[in-house]
Parts: sequence; C-alpha cells; structure tokens
Amino acid sequence: MPYYANTAPTKLSIIIPAYNEEKTIQQLLSLLFSVDFGEIETEVIVIDDSSRDKTVQLINELHFPLTLIENKKNLGKSGAVRKGLAVATGEYVVIQDADLEYNPHDLKKMITHAFEKKLVAVYGSRRMQELADQALGRKTIFYYGGLSLTLFTNVLFRSTLTDEPTCYKLIRRSILQDLNLKEERFGFCPEVTAKLLRQGYTIAELPISYQPRSIAEGKKISFVDALEAFYILIKYKVLPRKFW
Repeated sequence: MPYYANTAPTKLSIIIPAYNEEKTIQQLLSLLFSVDFGEIETEVIVIDDSSRDKTVQLINELHFPLTLIENKKNLGKSGAVRKGLAVATGEYVVIQDADLEYNPHDLKKMITHAFEKKLVAVYGSRRMQELADQALGRKTIFYYGGLSLTLFTNVLFRSTLTDEPTCYKLIRRSILQDLNLKEERFGFCPEVTAKLLRQGYTIAELPISYQPRSIAEGKKISFVDALEAFYILIKYKVLPRKFW
C-alpha cells in the first residue's frame, strides 16, 4: 500500500559496506563529504566487513564525522547493511558502495525528490536515459545480467522498473526495517525490491551516472550471485508473508 509522510524528512542515513576497498575508500568518502545536501542532515555509517587490507586505517586517517563499525568476521554485503540499518537514525536510508562506480552527488537529487513527493522508495537508475546508457561504456556480462534481472522483476511483479539491481536504493527507514531482511551476500537488493513490490509500494526512479568496474578492478559480485537474485525474487513472490 502507498505510504504518505506527514512531514518532510530532515535526515538521510548513508550506509557504506566496505570490504578490501583501500584503493577507493578515501576518494569515495572525500567525494561524499563534498556533497552539499543543503538543509538535509546526513549521517554516514561505514561497515568494514573484516577487510584484510588498509581500509580501516585509511578511513581513520581522514577524520571525517562518520560512524565506523568493524565486523570481526565477514558477513557479506547484506549482513553489513543490516548492521548499519540497526544504528541508522535517518528518515531515509540509502546504500553507497565503497568503490567509485556511483557518484554521491546523485544522492542529493534523490533525497530531495523523495521528500518533496513524499515517496517510500527512490532507485537511482543507470538506464533511464540514452545519456545514462552511454555512460555505461562497456556492455559487460554485468550489464546484460542487470537487464535480465530487471525484466524478470517486471514480469513477476507487473512493475515498470528500468534498473532493479542498482546500488542506489533510497528507502524510508521505517519501511525498510519492517521488511525483516534475512538474505545473505548480495541478496539485499532483490529481497528489498521483491518485498516492497509484493506489499504494493511504488518504487520511483531517477537517472544517475555510473562508471562500471571489472572483476580485475575489484568488482565482487559473480554469476552465482545473479542466479541467487533470480531465486530470491521468485521466493518472495510466492512465499506467504507470514514466513518472511
């Protein structure tokens, strides 16, 4: 069912799962803290997922006003997100990858659009416009996998999404916490999408910029994760909600 906020949100929680991101973490955080969110308050929560490199050291060197959670063992992206969500206090929550594929400056227009329109969820779409498509550059297996997941989602839930597996999922925290998230590894994205659509919530989309990286450059998602995403979408389409 639709959700209508009575007042405009004043705070955005940005959750950053990080695992062995020493090559990009400082640049990403510097870019994020350079964004002018205007009157919107932000909190940044970084979850280091038991990195084996200098990720934590490099985060601490910057002395940015953020919350750093250090997992003693690797929980995967979904587990890290749940850790961040447990301490988040913003009206809205968004996930920010620790690499440089996504530009944090896009978050300003997403949160502005969300509270001006009183929306439950806004996804940043990499494929809404021809310009966004051109920015993708290489049409890799990840690109076509994402298209397939999006099409599959739309068929299952009769939705009209253009980019289901996008990292930029900005969602009302109260709604997100009620979804009872359970999936592991990269299952967060399909689980959230399926549960939102299954409950009748509308997911809005805005175009965002995107610079893909390869496995050699540090991309961690795999073909197995894509297969699991299809399974998760089906599961939450057919599974009775009492078993969520």
